[in-house]
Amino acid sequence: MKTPTRRSVSGIAAALMFALWLSGCSSQPQTVKIGAIVTLTGSGAEIGALTKRGLDLGLEAANKNPQGKRLELLYEDSKTQPADGLTAFNKLINTDGVRLSVVQATVICSAVAPAAEQRKVLMIGTNSTEKGLAKGKDYTIRFYPDALLSAATTSSYVKARYHRVAIFYLQNLYGQQAYQAFSKSFGDSDRKVIFAEPVSPDATDLRTLIAKMLATKPDAVFTPLYGRVSVSLLQQIRERDQSIPIIGDVPLVNPPVYRAIGAAAESMVLPGIPLDAGLASTDLQKAFVDEYQRRFGENPSVTVAIHYDTIQLLAAALRETDGTPEAVRRHILNNRSYQGLVSGLRFDQDGESLMEMIPLQITKGKLLPITEH
Repeated sequence: MKTPTRRSVSGIAAALMFALWLSGCSSQPQTVKIGAIVTLTGSGAEIGALTKRGLDLGLEAANKNPQGKRLELLYEDSKTQPADGLTAFNKLINTDGVRLSVVQATVICSAVAPAAEQRKVLMIGTNSTEKGLAKGKDYTIRFYPDALLSAATTSSYVKARYHRVAIFYLQNLYGQQAYQAFSKSFGDSDRKVIFAEPVSPDATDLRTLIAKMLATKPDAVFTPLYGRVSVSLLQQIRERDQSIPIIGDVPLVNPPVYRAIGAAAESMVLPGIPLDAGLASTDLQKAFVDEYQRRFGENPSVTVAIHYDTIQLLAAALRETDGTPEAVRRHILNNRSYQGLVSGLRFDQDGESLMEMIPLQITKGKLLPITEH
């Protein structure tokens, strides 16, 4: 029998050490990178900050699961500019190797979705009201109340009370869709949109337009807006008319947004989810609301809830599939057992989300449900 040489013994030892190292590595959870394109600066940054908070809270919870893969979020700022969003998406793919992504805001999702299909990268589009964004696509999911769902919630309240409505809508894809959906849902032989005007996200002095609007003598004003212009418009409406009812849209249910509007937001009616008013029916929802109120001093908004649930859905799919974009998407769409923060959440086979929405009203600075509508 040949006696092993010193060199062969050292080689065997090195091989054993390498095997042990591999064994140790395999016991560590695999890290999966998830790209997150969020409005962190510019118009809509307040909503972007809540988006990030929801994603971070979801990540915190998901990474506590010892059975799951470790998740890492890679943030990029879209500045609510489609070109910047698309640049950020390509950077996440080409430089960071991302295959799963969360993309926030209607205009950014619309710009990125074709690239996601071409590059075969899963895009979960959030804060996008564009119904049909995911239809006919293989790598896109849309997780947010769409314009028709929001409009149905709002117009059912408005139609029971008003006949002549004026509309100021944001001059972008989101605003146009919200305006069109509401007009279609509200209008009939007895009810009409008598004034409609797009406003720039950067507009600050809207007094001339407001005077023009008030001259048409509307019963109420519908304002699908977000960002600085929502503050300017609503405050300036209240300068001229303290009593005209104001109806907002989903972006305005976020606490930093309606707090920035101040007293002008009082009595405004908005479509939201139960959690926006702190209404919780499951143990998970109750525990989350209690902890969120303790940490942040407010109710979790629809934006926070949706992004928390987004990470939980991704984490569950990654635990139970091979982690490819195709498998993750299929798992999310077929997962009927998930019960998260968003009540009544489900996805159709196109990848479009459905959820429960209710009319809410700002009363003494807080969102409360409207029981009669």
